[in-house]
Amino acid sequence: MRVELSDVGVRMFHYFDTPLVPWVDTSDVAAGYYGLAIILKDGTSLRTTALGKSNWSRWTGTRSSADDAVEAILTALREQPGP
Repeated sequence: MRVELSDVGVRMFHYFDTPLVPWVDTSDVAAGYYGLAIILKDGTSLRTTALGKSNWSRWTGTRSSADDAVEAILTALREQPGP
């Protein structure tokens, strides 16, 4: 499993599909134990099991690769031109 960023949006590679979430539909992203959640502007979310955040990282407040991914996605989201 992996996540790729492009000029168009975030592509999540799963076992059976590879949904593309356009930047215009994306409002936030969060890291959790079960992976990354891409939150859409309509309030729904898509989850990928790539880059889950361990409970140990959450309890101790230490950064993980999931935090780095969230930061990269949010930075890319902020850099998108407005409507």
